[in-house]
Amino acid sequence: GLLVHTDYLGVYRLGASHLISVSRQTLPLVERLQQIISIDSDPLEIARPPGSRAPATCRDYALMLCAFLREKSIAARVRCGFARYFTVGQFEDHWVCEYWDGGAWRIADAQLDNEQRDHLGIQFDTVHLPDDEFLTSDRAWARIQDGALEGQRFGHGDVSGSWFLLVYLARDFLALRGEEVSNWDDWRSSLPWRSELDPKHAARCAKLAHIVTNFDAIWSESGRLPLVCEEALVPFWLNMRGATPSM
Repeated sequence: GLLVHTDYLGVYRLGASHLISVSRQTLPLVERLQQIISIDSDPLEIARPPGSRAPATCRDYALMLCAFLREKSIAARVRCGFARYFTVGQFEDHWVCEYWDGGAWRIADAQLDNEQRDHLGIQFDTVHLPDDEFLTSDRAWARIQDGALEGQRFGHGDVSGSWFLLVYLARDFLALRGEEVSNWDDWRSSLPWRSELDPKHAARCAKLAHIVTNFDAIWSESGRLPLVCEEALVPFWLNMRGATPSM
């Protein structure tokens, strides 16, 4: 009851005027909370009516839940991947919160309130997403590699293809190391790219997927990450230096 998603304003009977203060760059949580209080000064535990909520995207919901859980001494982190419950037949790019329940990591989607669940026809538990409803970036890459899913099923709106996995593996890796906002957020400026990965970028995906899958073990064992991780800090289109995209 603190945020309203900009893609679902119609679900809450809100108009485009509610988009005035929206930025694609996620605000640090303290600034987001200040924004919420500036709109409605009630205590934060009181749900606001939709028109008095701060406009946001999925990452904002994930960041806020992550911060609230950490404040309660529950291990939590933001994850980047793909959800299949927004568009039939597709896995849409999405951000969620992963939390430790005492025995395993679980995934919750704080964006899915009663209105969105009704609108999307969601019946599953949004505090513990079923494994097949949301795929973290590494699991999505694995499903493409084993032929279970086609790369064209992953993307954002009308933009899709296996190259999306390089973008989201990098973003997921950076989120795991505490960098939820990065240069990879500028992926829209790289369009249009071909839908398939060339061998060089596919190999990079495989390396990143291995690190993301084994992130906890790699970090706890050595306290540092392989050099390939530093490559994830720079999007491929920033390395092109004006060259024609080769993907």
